[in-house]
Amino acid sequence: MTWYHPNYYKQLKNKRSKMYKLTIIKTDGTETEEEVSEKPSFKKVYALINTDMIQIVKGYDKHRAKRPFEMWIDEEAKMKKETKKNSIATTMWYDYLEKTNAGALFGDVIYGDVALVMTKENADGKE
Repeated sequence: MTWYHPNYYKQLKNKRSKMYKLTIIKTDGTETEEEVSEKPSFKKVYALINTDMIQIVKGYDKHRAKRPFEMWIDEEAKMKKETKKNSIATTMWYDYLEKTNAGALFGDVIYGDVALVMTKENADGKE
């Protein structure tokens, strides 16, 4: 059996731990960014995008990341009276659908504030 120094496991964990970039995109186009040491929890993001139910969809924007990323959206936004279309998120979603040859219902759009969740490595590798 091979024994390793206890610090070896800490170093191994640190190599595997990823930094994440969390970007909140409001319906009015304003954005806030934050770097976090672990993937954000739903609990943290609920308040940031004004929801209590999150749906995860994919998005793509070559100016933000080198690969597709997760967009956390309000699952019930279309049922809320005061929710507006999020044009930026909708464009990133359409770009992902086009890139992957996927489809969606004609005219479907994303409503409400959106959280982009991606690894810092993906965000730093912008095309």
